Amino acid sequence: MSVQKVLKRCLRKLSKEEFKEFVYQLLDREEHPKVHKKQVEGKDYIDVAKVMVSVFSKNKVLKVAVEILKEAKLNKQAKRLGKSFSLFLCRFKYKMELIKRVTETEPLLDPLCHIMVLSDHSFSEIKALMSELLILI
Repeated sequence: MSVQKVLKRCLRKLSKEEFKEFVYQLLDREEHPKVHKKQVEGKDYIDVAKVMVSVFSKNKVLKVAVEILKEAKLNKQAKRLGKSFSLFLCRFKYKMELIKRVTETEPLLDPLCHIMVLSDHSFSEIKALMSELLILI
């Protein structure tokens, strides 16, 4: 499940008053980046979730949402969302570890090239792609 879906599901479960308080606390945040009133005014939980993901990024939005829920005194919802956030962090950590292990492609590609399953050109392209991936990590 995506970060945005998790956030939408959380916001959907809030009552009208709880959602109103959540949006108030979201707008009242002192930290940057900030969400502006015109971005969320009159919006439903789906649109607010989209705005939050675009403003805070997928990596930080759940952490920010947990903080806002706590500020709004919605501790039960904050705890529930915090568990989801922990799962995302865990998945991300293991995903990055797997990518780092897979980036060592030569031991995998050399035998394929040797028995002509993989052409020299394909070998070079794969190595270049893996180098680009390492730069992004």
